[in-house]
Amino acid sequence: MQNKWHSNCNVKRMYYFVIKCIRSLIFGLSIVCIVNASVFGQSINLGLSGGGNLSSLKVPDSEYKMGYHYGVYARVLSSSKWGAQIDLTYNRHQTEYLGHLLKMNYVTVPLLIRYKFNPLLYLLVGPQYSFLAEQGKNTEFVEEGLRNTYLGVCFGVGVDLPMGFDMSLRVNNAFNELYTVDGGIPSDIVQLSLEMDLLRFKN
Repeated sequence: MQNKWHSNCNVKRMYYFVIKCIRSLIFGLSIVCIVNASVFGQSINLGLSGGGNLSSLKVPDSEYKMGYHYGVYARVLSSSKWGAQIDLTYNRHQTEYLGHLLKMNYVTVPLLIRYKFNPLLYLLVGPQYSFLAEQGKNTEFVEEGLRNTYLGVCFGVGVDLPMGFDMSLRVNNAFNELYTVDGGIPSDIVQLSLEMDLLRFKN
């Protein structure tokens, strides 16, 4: 019985080690590609973004609730396929946990690689840093376990629309748990965003 317990612990440690290695690799590659795109970029687009969030804690007692986000972005295109994007976004995350509707307001800064694999569709991936801007209603009972900052990775897919509009669907996966009580509770955030270019600069 004890050997089985040790075996399960070793498997769990190995799993988290592999996940951390993959995340670190994505983070490193993102920084390299973003610097490359910034230095050799052919055009820079500045614009506004906004949309909805679906947020939940990854525990049985938590339910997805709708929130919202809005912000600004800068997109650097180094070729017809490759580019990079940085956002500054205000997010209202809402989720139901133990019968309470939690409202948490975070400012997020993702650094994303953008790869366009056909004339309309593109992929997004990169690290994302978030910090707590304000605690909303009914977060007092989890205040001690709520992280003020966290680092994660963002995956997404988007579509180029006419007249300088874009729409993207993103999934945000935190490296560390949003709520640290009871051994740590990870969060799950899905984001649908509409983007609009306001300014375009070409080299």
